[in-house]
Amino acid sequence: MWSPKGILSEYKNENSFLNSWIYGAINIETGKRFGLVLPTLNSENMQIFLNAFSRKIKRSEHVLMILDGSRAHNNCKIVVPKNITLHFLPPYSPQLNHIERLWSYLKRNYLSFRLYEKIEDIIQTLIDNFNKIMFKFII
Repeated sequence: MWSPKGILSEYKNENSFLNSWIYGAINIETGKRFGLVLPTLNSENMQIFLNAFSRKIKRSEHVLMILDGSRAHNNCKIVVPKNITLHFLPPYSPQLNHIERLWSYLKRNYLSFRLYEKIEDIIQTLIDNFNKIMFKFII
């Protein structure tokens, strides 16, 4: 910031960020997907996601969900629904997690180098593209 010599200029710093997280699951064989947008990444919201996802699973089905080792995913407070089994990947292996490829693709192709007026615009862009992308082209 520039100001004339001898004059102190005022600087207003607004370092505040709004975040949202998409919790998502995708069947890489069928392309079926399920997602929720929640305000934070934590075990409480992971529980909300698991419960909501569990209600979408047919009674005759059981889902093996592959996750990274995030504290939000792997917390002793989480009660895993009976129709879901969680399998945790080794540390530092995002290349093994297909949903991470989807997040990377969305960021690269729909979010990077764009200016949004409101966080709601970012969320809507993510939702619109999450729903229309053919996942088989990303893998």
